[in-house]
Amino acid sequence: MSGVETQDRLRLHQSVVQSPAIGIRRLKNDPTFMKPTADVVLISSDDVVFRVHKIILAEASTFFETMFTLPQPSDSPTASCEHEGLPAMPVAERSDVLESLLRLCYPIDDPRFSHPGDAGKVLAAAMKYEMQEAIKIATRCLLGFVPMSPLQVYVVACLHRFENVASAAAKEVALKAYTRDTIPPTAYVEGMEEISAGAYYRLLAYCRCNGIVFAEFTFCEAGALVLPADTKDVSSVQGSGSEFLPGNLPDTDIILRSRDLVDFPVHGIILRIASPILEGKILDALAQSPPPHPQSLTHESAAHTSTRNSLPVVQLPESSQTLSMMLQLLYPVSNPAIPNLNEISALLAMAWKYKIRKIVHFVTTTLDAALQTQPLRVYLVTSRFRHSDLSRLLHQAAKLTLGHDIMQTYYPELELASACHFYRLLYYHRECCDAAMASIGNKRRIVSKLTNVFIVPCGRKSAFNFKQPCWFPDYLEQVKAAIKVNPAAAAIAATAVLKTTFTKLTSNKTFWCDPCKNLDYLDSVIQANEILGKEIDGAVTRVALKNYDADQEKDNGAEEGVSNA
Repeated sequence: MSGVETQDRLRLHQSVVQSPAIGIRRLKNDPTFMKPTADVVLISSDDVVFRVHKIILAEASTFFETMFTLPQPSDSPTASCEHEGLPAMPVAERSDVLESLLRLCYPIDDPRFSHPGDAGKVLAAAMKYEMQEAIKIATRCLLGFVPMSPLQVYVVACLHRFENVASAAAKEVALKAYTRDTIPPTAYVEGMEEISAGAYYRLLAYCRCNGIVFAEFTFCEAGALVLPADTKDVSSVQGSGSEFLPGNLPDTDIILRSRDLVDFPVHGIILRIASPILEGKILDALAQSPPPHPQSLTHESAAHTSTRNSLPVVQLPESSQTLSMMLQLLYPVSNPAIPNLNEISALLAMAWKYKIRKIVHFVTTTLDAALQTQPLRVYLVTSRFRHSDLSRLLHQAAKLTLGHDIMQTYYPELELASACHFYRLLYYHRECCDAAMASIGNKRRIVSKLTNVFIVPCGRKSAFNFKQPCWFPDYLEQVKAAIKVNPAAAAIAATAVLKTTFTKLTSNKTFWCDPCKNLDYLDSVIQANEILGKEIDGAVTRVALKNYDADQEKDNGAEEGVSNA
């Protein structure tokens, strides 16, 4: 093994093995993992001790085989960690997962899984530790849940990026028709709050096309899905668009460094006032004062280089574009031009992370401008955060998506939102359609509300022993067809819908009675639309956008932790 490979293995080992846990450790109460012949100890994240054998781990896992042959550096997490005289290795897995994993390695009975999530956790651990036989067995166990719980298996597979398992589960889900038109209450399963709306969208898209997809189609990742050409834009609403360039400010005392290594010399006091989180990072940087990255990108003149090199650096995971927008909003300069909703989402995530209320308010205003034209994207962006203004936008956006096929276009914001929020929106659509249909479902009540509209006596009697125009049954069917797609008064008032209605009515005139044939019913239909529209909108207004994830109910006061700067 080359020196480079050895160093890579050491780094991988240090990233997988955790620092020694602080707590009361207890021995696993299982004879298999209590033997005096053990020569190494594994300690789970909940402080359960497993006495195991290096030779068995090495045979089962190429990861452990390599690790046991590598010299451990003095600063390794396990260099000074022992338990009862044996070298001890704290790991990230809980005791139940670790026990099941070890049972797949030892010549004893394999574990029995009662839930797909349990098998998924063990499979993920087996893949991390490169245990090939354990991977095969855990995969078979997970696939065994597909016939009875395909959606649950799909969620587990997407959570751990098991593409083959996700594909098998999706095929079974498609057979059960969990599509937009037949989505039942039981279609929400545990764990959906942990996978992306994009993964759920791809499952529904797969069901809609009966499993006929192109070869590059994937479930766990966006893959070859084509992004919409229309990613426009709200930049005309906000700001002048001048970029906050690094190096333009005098008397700076701190450097913000983006993930793409662009340095922004700034004034620490402005950031400390704006964000308590950034204040902590700045104080840490002032205490440590690390040298700047030698290859960082700057726009400064050489005359300022020596001064800048002495400034402490705060490394942030955000892109230079996002940091530039943040600084424009915090400094007394023109507001930034927002190129698209992707950047809005990144800016909002950063403002929430660092608790900068001023930016949250700016983003709220910007999203307001995009609400009418891109309600689904606004919904996806705002669904990630709990803030009173964003909650208002969330509900407005949800209502504005009515009448749109939200499965028609893929948006990148789907990868950032949770699947439970996308399900929540789908179910809201279903409940609104049901409420709208129910509001006009009682024919006797509807006809009684339209008494003044039916000004011409009809020559026929209805099944309810009261008179209604001959055109009314056909008209009501057109109304129902329209609100099934868009449960709103606007759906039946639209010109295209009225035109379709008149065409249908005209084609059926042959079967009307003489008084109705001679009726100019345009005004009557318009009046009926107004009355029924109020009934429909009233019913839809009473439908609530339900929560399906428990976390959504927690900490509704989170916004109070956002800085007012």
